[in-house]
Amino acid sequence: MKRRLGRLIFISNIIIVEMLFSYVSCQKADNQEPTLENTIFETSVFKGGLEGPKGTKCYRIPSLIVTREGTLLAFIEGRPTGSDVGGSGAPIKLQMKRSSDNGRTWSDVIDIHTDPSFDYSDPRPILDEKTGRVVLFYTQWPDDCGQKSVPQGLGDSSSVTFLRFSDDDGLSWSKAINLNQQIKNPRWFSFNTGPGIGIQLKWQTEDQGNHNGRLIYPVIRRDTSQSFDVLSVFSDDGGVHWQTGKDYTTLPGTNESEIVELTDGRILLSCRGGTPARSQYVSNDGGETWIYTGTGGITMTRVDASMIRFSSVRDGDSKNRLLFSAPLGTPPGSGKGRANLGIWISYDEGKTFAKYKQVVWGFSAYSAMQKLKDGSIGVLYEASGTTLIRFIKLNINLLEKN
Repeated sequence: MKRRLGRLIFISNIIIVEMLFSYVSCQKADNQEPTLENTIFETSVFKGGLEGPKGTKCYRIPSLIVTREGTLLAFIEGRPTGSDVGGSGAPIKLQMKRSSDNGRTWSDVIDIHTDPSFDYSDPRPILDEKTGRVVLFYTQWPDDCGQKSVPQGLGDSSSVTFLRFSDDDGLSWSKAINLNQQIKNPRWFSFNTGPGIGIQLKWQTEDQGNHNGRLIYPVIRRDTSQSFDVLSVFSDDGGVHWQTGKDYTTLPGTNESEIVELTDGRILLSCRGGTPARSQYVSNDGGETWIYTGTGGITMTRVDASMIRFSSVRDGDSKNRLLFSAPLGTPPGSGKGRANLGIWISYDEGKTFAKYKQVVWGFSAYSAMQKLKDGSIGVLYEASGTTLIRFIKLNINLLEKN
């Protein structure tokens, strides 16, 4: 994508005129130095058919984590075709890239797990702040057999949850660890890590079980031939042992989900459901059980979204802020179609979300956000149906500017 010198910024092939965001400095082409710290820029991360011998024609389902040292790790499904797991074509790879400059440049593609007999999907990383370890979850499927068709059980003919970890900022990874015996009931059909990010708890009280340090993420469970719902998976010993939350977590029909810890120790769960509005739940026992609380007032396209904590008064910040990213639809705000990515802010711990700010014009689907070490925001998102994953770096002031 070309970018002009001057007072214009290109985001997803649409020009944002500088008069709208007057504090943003002029930008140049991909991978050139910004003129100011925390300035908006956008780069291409995964480009279908252009990634060399390890590359694939298609890329989907991005996830993003920032290591304790500030390195960005971008995870992806490397697909030979645009089909989801269970579709026709060669097996799907689990891959990644690294960035040590806040997303301005990226490494070559790195294979994490490939096998000619299986598809690998839905990367979901968690950072253990205590040790610096990055724990990565993902799901194995028999090639040509997806989550709606796998049988019950714990073996390779069904879904298998794998874990790998890295202690060196993603430069190397442990061998794959099969978690099915620990977390999957053999009566269940598919058990899917789902796209997104996990978290580590730090504000738990004694009344809530004092689960500080717990690593936790939501999963999609199918316990009948038709119905999907959401459970949590968590570890209290740094990722050595894992267990699954209670079996009555959410209403049926929910699937791709994100979680954040609230400042009072409760956990907020936001789930994709059957309408453009999200379903929200809270847990007061470290993620073992959940209570439905509403939608949060967000209307978005029915796809996976991203929700993170950006700031908290408990950490010394001036405000409590949760950020939520998702496609606004066409027209923006309608929730119709995978286009026009927006970001919402909640100042009341997820009870309500202020009106969105649009950050992408044009096609945009799944996204993954993180707060970067310099205090800016990074968004990794699907910029085309199956071939292009891009990264935006922006300042919180952009989202809060009237």
